[in-house]
Amino acid sequence: MKKYKKISIFLITIFLVITSLLAINNFKKVFINNNNDKYSQELMQSKKLNNLSSKNILKDIIHLHGEIISYKQIDYSSDEMVFLSLIKDDDSKINLWVWKTKKLENNSILDEYNSPIKVDITPTMANKLIFANYLYDEDHKAHWFFIVTEDRYGHDFIWRFSVDFNHHKVDYFCIMEPESEDIGVKIKKMKKISDDSMYFVSNNVDNLDEVWLFDVFGYMRFEKLEPKHGKWGKTGIIKDIDAYYLLDSENNLFNIKDDDIVNIPNITIKQISSSIKDFDVHTNGIIGEDSKGIDHLYMNGDNWYGQQGNGDKGGHVSRFTEVKPPENGWGKNNKIKSINMHRYYSSLLTSDGKIYMWGRNDEGQQGRGNCIDTTRPKDETLPQNKDWDGLAIQLEETSALIYNKYYKSYNLYYWGFNIYPTKLMETISY
Repeated sequence: MKKYKKISIFLITIFLVITSLLAINNFKKVFINNNNDKYSQELMQSKKLNNLSSKNILKDIIHLHGEIISYKQIDYSSDEMVFLSLIKDDDSKINLWVWKTKKLENNSILDEYNSPIKVDITPTMANKLIFANYLYDEDHKAHWFFIVTEDRYGHDFIWRFSVDFNHHKVDYFCIMEPESEDIGVKIKKMKKISDDSMYFVSNNVDNLDEVWLFDVFGYMRFEKLEPKHGKWGKTGIIKDIDAYYLLDSENNLFNIKDDDIVNIPNITIKQISSSIKDFDVHTNGIIGEDSKGIDHLYMNGDNWYGQQGNGDKGGHVSRFTEVKPPENGWGKNNKIKSINMHRYYSSLLTSDGKIYMWGRNDEGQQGRGNCIDTTRPKDETLPQNKDWDGLAIQLEETSALIYNKYYKSYNLYYWGFNIYPTKLMETISY
């Protein structure tokens, strides 16, 4: 009898312990959901290891609600990165989130990073986000972030701010109205051309485009650049611009410095990209479409690590030369969505979401888990599992934004430093 009594007491004790644990867990959920702290309402930290491959890197993945419009990857220091992510929430309001993280190295577990910081933008001045980028102020050792928004009346605003990551706040914030800066009302392009300067393209009262240089080293001022022949290109209307070249509205390619046309026969140029450091151009790339609707990639510049994609290393390619595509072409339909020219390596994103990278790979920049350079475009061996499943819609230096149509989720992956692509951030749109 005593034996049965002890067993009964033991079972009752276990039942009470389990019931108490469940009650505590439910209390935590209610407490977190009702917490008035703004970060706890908008940020959810997942403590599950990232199950991408045998090389699990992250202990925590950032979760937010909404639709990622675009993002930027910034090398903040030798061992840190900053990500800027523009997210449209469930109420269709655009919010800017900024966070800093350690660079992932040698498959180490990453459990140190700042939670995303929300940058509040005046809703009436931000009906639509146009551009986003950053500059580095060497004198003050500060990163300046810039975004361009449009209000409901079509007027543009330039926002400039810096972030205090140590205290989790926006350190400095101001609005630069283009009209008051004498660069017009509309900003057509904003293109970073070096660590501390960028181009702004605006349209004047004569319906001609103007190019303005903004330099943080030059006391945060706009300087108007004058074309040699009175207008930029043949038409005076700029379709695309980068550090060394501009494309006019009739798809004519011009050298900005000399204002001379660059002829590439039998193609219609669609996009240009340059790698530049301190106004020293290293690599240029252009996307062109032929009469059959097939896209082609042309490049020139330095080739020390095979970044020209021609199968060789060393020297300098002076003329634009076509890069031979992989055996199956540039994706399913031979359509190129974007190109990124970096100083020592190159990358390309096709319209069907395939990623190609070539050139220097000494730090695993190409996401293959090794440090072997490649001299021709090779399809990335990125993990094809439930996390990665989806379409690559944006490609940066060593990161990509993946959209999963079925789950309506946007996943931000990062690779490099001898690791395979690893999820850093996930958003779900309802």
